[in-house]
Amino acid sequence: MYRALAYLRFISQSTNQHGVHSPFVFKFVTQCLYGALNKNIKHQIKNYPSAAVDLSDFNSSKIMTSTANEGSKKKENITKIHNHSPKVLKKAFTLSKVMNYFNFKTVLKLSNATDLKSYAMAISLPGGALQTIQALNNTSEVEKARFKNQEYTYVESLNSFTQKTLNAFQKTYDCIYFDEPVLAPTPNYHFKLGLNLKHNDSVFIFDDMYRSKEMAEAWEFIKQHPKVTVTVDTFHLGFVFFRREQAKEHFKIRL
Repeated sequence: MYRALAYLRFISQSTNQHGVHSPFVFKFVTQCLYGALNKNIKHQIKNYPSAAVDLSDFNSSKIMTSTANEGSKKKENITKIHNHSPKVLKKAFTLSKVMNYFNFKTVLKLSNATDLKSYAMAISLPGGALQTIQALNNTSEVEKARFKNQEYTYVESLNSFTQKTLNAFQKTYDCIYFDEPVLAPTPNYHFKLGLNLKHNDSVFIFDDMYRSKEMAEAWEFIKQHPKVTVTVDTFHLGFVFFRREQAKEHFKIRL
């Protein structure tokens, strides 16, 4: 219910490129968000197979394709880690375009599961590297098993987003993607740790900011942070910029 009401408010307040007067944001919206996705990349994303992970065993991973064990009764402890719903596909397509548009070299993804979005980001990095921090050991193992034959740089996942964990990674990132589970519970903690890893042209991406009232409040906190200059809110994804040369502005863009 909260998300539905938030979407109605978003629609009434949002605009398209014609409501954008910042040259930097106008170019981002028209050439990236509204731009065409590479047909080959789009085909790969749409044909990425579904999978599930058994969360009942934290010491091992049980991987199943969407066609495996067909007809068998689904257990409560089997959780889908990817589906081809229109919303997920739309996010994956958008993330793919963003990776390519900014030509990121280093991307860090904070997530509770492996999914289509990870894959879309990874195959769209032109010579870049995707690193991930997972919340669970076995989702990390699933990701490594599913991505092992792909032609991109994959760095082993770690299990928690703490200062100790981050010491194993490099000092700054071109992009940090905060998947929805790491946004709501402790926005100050995760966001502030992320601030230690940014540079002037870094982009932070937040997922599903209006899933709950708490997540929407976290998003507002992030928008108002003094180090944030520009945000672009597309409802399902939020983009945060730190460019010191930009005036502080917030945009709501319909996709």
